[in-house]
Amino acid sequence: YYNDTAFLKQQAYPVLRGIAEFFSEMLHYNDSSKEYVLPPTLSLAEDYFVRNPIESMLAAKYVLAQAAKYSAILGVDGDLRKKWSGISAKVHIPQNKDYYLEWDGDDFKRAGGGYEGIRGYCYFGFPTTEYINTLDKAKMRRTLDAAWLRNGKGSGMVIFSINWAALSETYLKNPKRAMEMIDYGFHNWDPSGTAYLEVSPQKAYYHNSGITYVMLVATMALQMNDNIIKVFPAVPAQWKDFEFYDMPAYCGVRVSGKMGNGKVLWVSYSLNGKELLKLNEKKDVQIITGKNGVSLKVLK
Repeated sequence: YYNDTAFLKQQAYPVLRGIAEFFSEMLHYNDSSKEYVLPPTLSLAEDYFVRNPIESMLAAKYVLAQAAKYSAILGVDGDLRKKWSGISAKVHIPQNKDYYLEWDGDDFKRAGGGYEGIRGYCYFGFPTTEYINTLDKAKMRRTLDAAWLRNGKGSGMVIFSINWAALSETYLKNPKRAMEMIDYGFHNWDPSGTAYLEVSPQKAYYHNSGITYVMLVATMALQMNDNIIKVFPAVPAQWKDFEFYDMPAYCGVRVSGKMGNGKVLWVSYSLNGKELLKLNEKKDVQIITGKNGVSLKVLK
């Protein structure tokens, strides 16, 4: 958020470099498919050991590409950058013509039990948002719809898992499904849908329940990837009056916005307390950095 080069160089990049090298060692090239694959791996669902779980493959692709990106920004590790980019471009993503698969060999017959099954698709959203545009959106939509039914529409699912799935729904601009998931996991305290309590607070696993819920509402208000800010991208239809203030974007930019009666009234972009841009409509805005600092460009 702060575009802190020192933090990137001294803390973030060394960790990213290490994880990229970890995936470089784990992945191996398959001569027949001409893609990089993983050995059998424990899935995020925690209950099966399979070939190429989709969340592991998406994570590998993401980390390797991000490591290459930031090595270029810092001007270091040129040879590793070339290796990481080459592997990332050829990471295998399990799928068939209709669906992205939970793992290679997934026949969609395994019941999710309301707890597993749906977790593998959480990386269709946060934090791997830069890769949403590289995947087939129609296929992602079919996959999430099938996974939701396969898991009994969340029956028995712990709150943080259902929120992971709902985050993917908001990034795919499907607030109606996200709200269905929220209403399953939380009691609605008022007609506007702005105050909630967990259905089973005695079973609030970790603090992840509350964190993912806050993230979920935040992504309805504001989303960012590839230096592009999207305001009000997934606001539920029933939230006619909705506003947010000083939410962090990139490079120190903060965003505020207000909707009234279902329409955008204004959106403000500021840096260090100074307003850079104000719009009275919903537009994507690109953050541009250069020698002269940070500037904003309104996209069509």
